[in-house]
Amino acid sequence: MKKILMILTNPFYPDPRPLKEAKLLVKNNFEVTIIAWNRGNDKKYKKIEYCDKIKIIRINSFGKYGIGIKSLISFAYFYLRVALISLRIDKQDVIYGHDIDTIIPLLIVTKIHKAKMVIDLHELYEEMFFKKSKIAKNYAKQVIIRIKKRFYNKIDLIVYADNEIKKYDQNRINNIISNYIIINNYPEKQIIEKIIKEANHKRDKTINISFYGNVREFDILYKITKIIEKYNGRFKLWIAGSGPDADKLAQIVKNYKYTKYLGSFKYYQLSSLYKNIDIVLCVYSNDKNSEIAFPVKFYEAYQIGIPVITKRNTRLGKYCEKYDIAYLLSEVIDFEKLIEKITNDDINRIKKRIYSRQQKKQYYFEMQEEKYINKITKLVM
Repeated sequence: MKKILMILTNPFYPDPRPLKEAKLLVKNNFEVTIIAWNRGNDKKYKKIEYCDKIKIIRINSFGKYGIGIKSLISFAYFYLRVALISLRIDKQDVIYGHDIDTIIPLLIVTKIHKAKMVIDLHELYEEMFFKKSKIAKNYAKQVIIRIKKRFYNKIDLIVYADNEIKKYDQNRINNIISNYIIINNYPEKQIIEKIIKEANHKRDKTINISFYGNVREFDILYKITKIIEKYNGRFKLWIAGSGPDADKLAQIVKNYKYTKYLGSFKYYQLSSLYKNIDIVLCVYSNDKNSEIAFPVKFYEAYQIGIPVITKRNTRLGKYCEKYDIAYLLSEVIDFEKLIEKITNDDINRIKKRIYSRQQKKQYYFEMQEEKYINKITKLVM
């Protein structure tokens, strides 16, 4: 049985993409171990855990999100711990990093195990930092692009979460990468079927809006929570997930009546999170990732059959506008005007449009299994 070691700079929950990939690998007779970073020292995460026949080893050490001296020191410590752990485990055939911030341990551990190297790019990592400072942002972007140019030729396979990410990535490094694969952020069919089966159809007239995932858009979410509170129960906002802004947001909304922060969650809890939801929030800041992204939240909502709220001038917004399957904003300041017009009858109208579109196009992660497994298998033959 071939062995694969994945490296993540998050605690593994609630990151659905590595989980879905690892499950497909296990299903196809690979042995998968994941080294994850519990950077908040959160006691709810076990140091060693088994999930769907996947072994998870967590490194418990504090680490700030973003780029800065303290953050770089915590990353260096995490990288060292990954290398030391890799010396104590069986020889691995593939070392598999998730996002470019795993590139250093990926290079080190690949050399230790004389293994093949895979990196999975969930987004354009260089777009994530210093959104309020153009000088700092451009500097960070150039550093990350230089790292990519320096090390891409050592990687055996790049897995992209979307074709648009691949196009921008390759254009920026002025290099055509031949060995890559596109594995989109589609949801698992069994999860969607469970959500639909457990949905609560006997609810009051309150319109429930959700934001689940990486909580890193504080300014946007804060503005939206203030608007939700004005409507005295006509709308409720449910936020769940972890991320750099999660603690700050949780403190602010803890006394709010119509906004609830549910904390971090595990992927298998999605059915309970979606149980009462009418609309999914897919609104992000104005950067390249947001402009081109098709987030997993959209695919989940689409397959469940409920609309999203997203920005009109994005790739996702244009797709939704074409098929009339979402509520569209020009900017976040328009959120209040938008929800003022939302009614249960209008939500049902859009649900019918989504159902009609579903008859022509489905998005399930399992649809990509064959091409994904074939690509990984060729690496270890």
